[in-house]
Amino acid sequence: MKPKKNPPPPDPHNFKKNKSTLSKELVESKIKERNKARDDKNYELADKIRDELLEKGVQIEYKDGK
Repeated sequence: MKPKKNPPPPDPHNFKKNKSTLSKELVESKIKERNKARDDKNYELADKIRDELLEKGVQIEYKDGK
C-alpha cells in the first residue's frame, strides 16, 4: 500500500489576487499615494491608506527595509 501524497499547497499569488476587491490599477495608485505620503512624512495619511488597502484584502509587505 502506497502512502497518501499531500495535495500541493494553494498558490499564494492566486489567493492574494482573489481576496482583493480592488483593481490592479487602483491598488498601484493607492500604493504610490501612500509612498508619497511617507516621503512627505505624513505618516497618518500613509497609515490610513495602508489600513484602507488591508480592509480590501491588500496587504503591504516590506522588503529590504523599505
